[in-house]
Amino acid sequence: MALTSGNVLPAPNGFVRTVTNCDDSGPGSLRDTVFNAVSGDVIDLTQLACSEITLYTGKIALTKNDVTLLGPGLGPDATNHLTIRGYYYDRIFEKGLGTLTISGLEIRNGHYQGFVHPRGGCIYSSGSLVIEDSILSGCEVDALYGSNTFAAGGAIYTHGDLWMHNSVVTNSVAYSATDVAYGGGVSAGGVVTFVQSTIADNKAVAPQAYAIGGGLMVFGVNDVNILRSTISGNEAELAGGMRVDTLGVSTITDSTLSGNYASQYVGAASFSHSPVRLTNSTVTRNSAYAYTAGIYSDQAITVQSSILADNRAVGAYIAYDLAAPSITGGASLIMSADVSTPADTITQCPRLAALKDNGGPTLTHAILPGSPGIDVGDDSGLTVDQRGGGYLRVMGANADIGAFEWQGELDDNLFKSAFEVECDRYD
Repeated sequence: MALTSGNVLPAPNGFVRTVTNCDDSGPGSLRDTVFNAVSGDVIDLTQLACSEITLYTGKIALTKNDVTLLGPGLGPDATNHLTIRGYYYDRIFEKGLGTLTISGLEIRNGHYQGFVHPRGGCIYSSGSLVIEDSILSGCEVDALYGSNTFAAGGAIYTHGDLWMHNSVVTNSVAYSATDVAYGGGVSAGGVVTFVQSTIADNKAVAPQAYAIGGGLMVFGVNDVNILRSTISGNEAELAGGMRVDTLGVSTITDSTLSGNYASQYVGAASFSHSPVRLTNSTVTRNSAYAYTAGIYSDQAITVQSSILADNRAVGAYIAYDLAAPSITGGASLIMSADVSTPADTITQCPRLAALKDNGGPTLTHAILPGSPGIDVGDDSGLTVDQRGGGYLRVMGANADIGAFEWQGELDDNLFKSAFEVECDRYD
């Protein structure tokens, strides 16, 4: 899972202002440079020799409409990886209206707690956010005991649109002592778009109420678009991976939902009010206490050339891979559903390897030689699989089902452990 170096974003309506030191405050610091910026400015952090800025005196408030924070990038060969680190109990960035763009930075250890509007452990925005080539990690938002309010967005909370490219949100928590907790990683109310990004190992926790959307919570009336991304290892009571409660259309393409856990219902993803289209994607090894361990939708769902298999109940209950009022589409592998599936649906074990780095910016489940999903899928107009450039969507007679396209290689290591293929152990 390698991130590439940051892109140099232009400043069409403002100036490039260079941060000259890694102090928390004072002339040349990030805080001072942001304070003196005007709408449209790019805050350039690429010239710094240090590797970390710690905000000892609390969050940085960005009051101008449109501001870009440009870091050096996070690629494996980058020599000037830069982290913006929170200190004690405060978030890292707080943004009003307009758009905040963050590129090429690691943001970590923001921790916001309070009695009023506990939203956004690392970033809170009333406007829109663009996150590119960046990592948000170790963030937490807490609604304190006695606050009687919900917590939302362990790492990110935004009222506006969220566009995330080649970025990671991980190891973050939304916690409410007495009310509901939403979105352990991200909570967003506008159009949400993830491209080549990862939402992993986040938690929503609510000891006296419900914890909903371990990785992601989307609310409002807008669309959700997830492309070539992975949502994995997140936890909540309801909707371990993601919860979408919006009137817009939800589209998941060339993506993986894996290893998410709900201590009650819906392991991978839950959708309300939103028509859903799942295309060339893999939903596997998610778990829930009961009913739906994979995907639940209260609206019709279209499933095209996708794998929904090996999602399991942790209690002694039936747990479907897919539950919805109706399922349309075709060329898919669905092991279990609560309604009838399209006539060409395969119901066999897909034979998938473990979630790991198989190339590209996100983790994937390789489809193994001999899988019933090889060469019987639909390319759906896609030219590459989830891994992106260099990994063709069609290798053979037809596309493979799911997010990963077998490129024709044979690897004996894939067969050394029967534990690689989970559902084969139960069939």
